[in-house]
Amino acid sequence: MHARLSTSDKPWIGGFLILGCLLIALLGAHPAVSAMTNKVPADWIVLDVGGKFELKAPPGSAHVPGRGIDSMVGRIKTPAFMLAFDYGAYSDPLKAESAYQKYQAREVQIGGKAARIVTALAPGRSADRPYFIGVHFPNLKQSVIGPIRLTMTAWVKAPKDYDAIEAVFASISFK
Repeated sequence: MHARLSTSDKPWIGGFLILGCLLIALLGAHPAVSAMTNKVPADWIVLDVGGKFELKAPPGSAHVPGRGIDSMVGRIKTPAFMLAFDYGAYSDPLKAESAYQKYQAREVQIGGKAARIVTALAPGRSADRPYFIGVHFPNLKQSVIGPIRLTMTAWVKAPKDYDAIEAVFASISFK
């Protein structure tokens, strides 16, 4: 004769089973998407970028509009670095950078939107600024020609420069 456990005989068993399943799920979970946690310095200013999005950048920064054919392009010029951006349906998905050395990509959430941050080293590109960092938002909204995207990139001197740029990325909010 086999004894059969029933949660009605021992109500605490059901609670332990649920708790055990939750612990296994939590401890075994490995999020593929993380939230950006970079802290934006309190003295940074807000820049409106063409009425499409805003971001925070160091004091003295400016939005410099460019001339795009089918998208809004431009630069964010700061005292320490320059970011280039392309907001439109054909924005670069940052896949070609996978051919560079030390390529890394990670999926993140910024301003409630899915994004991918890419870093890499391309020593043959520039001796002065061989490190690449970029963010790509693949689907901000729909248009008649497809999803509207945003890509923002920079070339920097060293990986230590990534932190300030990631803080800019983390501050992006869409209108």
